[in-house]
Amino acid sequence: MNSYYTQRAGLAAATDMLDSGGDPALTTVKTASKWMLVYQVVGTVSMAVSAYHGYKRDDSVGWAIGWGLLGGLFPIITPVVAVAQGYAKPKKVKANRRRRTTRRRRRTSRRSR
Repeated sequence: MNSYYTQRAGLAAATDMLDSGGDPALTTVKTASKWMLVYQVVGTVSMAVSAYHGYKRDDSVGWAIGWGLLGGLFPIITPVVAVAQGYAKPKKVKANRRRRTTRRRRRTSRRSR
């Protein structure tokens, strides 16, 4: 049985104070923790969306990692930039340059002996 004078610590004490209309600062902490959870979910989704865009746009795992990191750090700005670039559309290539589809290999000259 918990009475008013029973000492409790940690999260249980904070929850009791919030439920009983305790300190307004604790209510702010509880509200802030909900917003932190929302921010983390938005950041994770942004990271996945941005990584997909980076891979499809540049056909490179390195760019996908870079876009994913930026999407996690800046979860609102990065997807907006991706949409402005044309979400997951390959980068436009100039008329005088070819788009590399496979890795180029060095040609080794083999002389017939």
